[in-house]
Amino acid sequence: MRAYDGASPFSLTDAKAAGAVLITGYIVGRPGGYDPISRARVQEILSLGLGFLPNWERGADYLVNCGHGGGIAAGQEAVTALRTLDIPEGTACTFSWDTYIRPALYPQCGQVADGIIAGLAGRYEFSAYGQGGLLDYFRSTGRMAVKAWLSGSESFPGFDVTAPAVGMVQSHDASGRWLKTTVSGTDVNTVLDPYNLGALWPANSPYAQEADMTPAQEAAITARFDKIDERLTALFAVDTNGDGKRDITGTVQGAVRTELARVMSHLAAGSVDPVALAKAIAAHVDLVAK
Repeated sequence: MRAYDGASPFSLTDAKAAGAVLITGYIVGRPGGYDPISRARVQEILSLGLGFLPNWERGADYLVNCGHGGGIAAGQEAVTALRTLDIPEGTACTFSWDTYIRPALYPQCGQVADGIIAGLAGRYEFSAYGQGGLLDYFRSTGRMAVKAWLSGSESFPGFDVTAPAVGMVQSHDASGRWLKTTVSGTDVNTVLDPYNLGALWPANSPYAQEADMTPAQEAAITARFDKIDERLTALFAVDTNGDGKRDITGTVQGAVRTELARVMSHLAAGSVDPVALAKAIAAHVDLVAK
């Protein structure tokens, strides 16, 4: 499955004919001297049955050195742009680290990512384009829930098309072999996991839903969620014994558990401490009186 990206307004019909299932688009600035993608072009992409993945970039190395505050500004700018494009909340936005980065700078980039996530304010999902080692760092530190876009630069640290953090790779096929685009004005990419990129798909797309889980994954999620639900029941219990905890309605409990179920569906491959997670959620939403 192919995805195509380019700053110029390249032919979407040519891209589809060449096997595209996904198109990316810059949402800010004037990349390559062209305006960022328009709402009309996003709608054209979707009308052709293709997915859309938004991309924020203001210079190849901008996000290496802009700091936490610069990250916040980038996240806020992305929210404004995505709303202008009528991109539904919950869609992932890819932020570009389009340069070689020494692994020693990953924590510095992590602080920028923290700023971006704060600027997105839960409205859109954080994703990244860059070298494999940086993508692995974002995922392993819990900053990135979706799978990201791997730079095609093989000499950059961590280039690995099979890494868990990678959902799409630039200029390579699924085996890591070099690809050359056949669509004028574009780079070609291989979509490795369309279900977990966080892209916007048209409603009738086969990729609009998450991939089916194996029975083992479903059983693991159910077991973890049952433990968390048990702990939440205790934490959010109605004050029937005078212990000073606020009464929590069944509606609130149900809403929290529904949200937890969504979160847990993304954690099948990881380990979760249900007690710690329940306490963290309780503290965050302030449902238990101090």
